[in-house]
Amino acid sequence: MLGDMIYDTKIGKLIGTRLMSVEEGTPKIEVTISQEGILNKSMDATSLVTFWSEQQKDGSIYAQGQGALMLKDDRVATATWIGKGIAHYHD
Repeated sequence: MLGDMIYDTKIGKLIGTRLMSVEEGTPKIEVTISQEGILNKSMDATSLVTFWSEQQKDGSIYAQGQGALMLKDDRVATATWIGKGIAHYHD
């Protein structure tokens, strides 16, 4: 249902970071993480996510990423996604 928890992360690990570029003094940084969690409240799964982000002139952060979610049992099931977003800091 709309609003229900789909994937609950229990353990996450930073796999790596990479400086992709620096333009006009602003770094573009790539991050890859691996997470262990529970899919649909009952299935153990692993998620692998890579995204990059960079701060915008207005102070917001723009990011794009992609990932794969794989079940950890004998069933072969993989879900993939791509996404992008903007984050703003609030006091």
